[in-house]
Amino acid sequence: MSITMNPERCGNFTSSEIYRLLGTSKVAETYIHEKNLERKLGRCLSLEKSTRSMSWGHFMEKYVHENKLSMSYALMSDTTVLHPDVAYWAGSPDNVNKKESVVGDTKCFEPKAFCEYVDCIIQNDIELFKKLFPKEYWQLVSNACILGMKFIEPIAYMPYLSEIPAIKKAAQEADPLDPWKFGFIVNGDISELAYLPDGGYYKDLNIVRFEVPLADKKLLTEAVVKAGAHLIPRQSIAA
Repeated sequence: MSITMNPERCGNFTSSEIYRLLGTSKVAETYIHEKNLERKLGRCLSLEKSTRSMSWGHFMEKYVHENKLSMSYALMSDTTVLHPDVAYWAGSPDNVNKKESVVGDTKCFEPKAFCEYVDCIIQNDIELFKKLFPKEYWQLVSNACILGMKFIEPIAYMPYLSEIPAIKKAAQEADPLDPWKFGFIVNGDISELAYLPDGGYYKDLNIVRFEVPLADKKLLTEAVVKAGAHLIPRQSIAA
């Protein structure tokens, strides 16, 4: 089951969509409405769907954690964590480094999106990151609030062409219970995969660390609490 179907996410505001509470009043109202529908429905509104880009991203998140990050990072992307004080605020952070008070989020985008994301974050300008990628920025801030972390790290990865054989091998061994899950990685033509030419402009792994402004944590927390006042109790009909 996908993490998006986790019962603790259903009917609660989640980090991946939290930016909607900071949009226009209409956008925020729509998000609150969806969460209230989930509270009546007793499940998430979305249906579990799998696309190549989603499967690639999910596989690569774990590949990056196991092969590219230091051992001080814990992988938590399959875990949902609730805010200690706000019961309707949940998140599923990718990478957590408690020793250094850092929460990270790994993005393994397709080529155009990868280039645009990296071009932004490597400028080391948190206001530019917030402006150009509000969804990704507020997702990280949300998880930092939930976990009480001081720093956030957007992580962008795309393998070099020379790494593709190792990735194909890892994909072949990734899920023995469902050997076809990553079949497009194992058996597909290289042209179907997102990769970087070796020796080019972009690096495969890009990590930038930002200290989260306390004002942004306060702004987001206030927005979540304000929206929470419009959530209905979870509903059930007696038999």
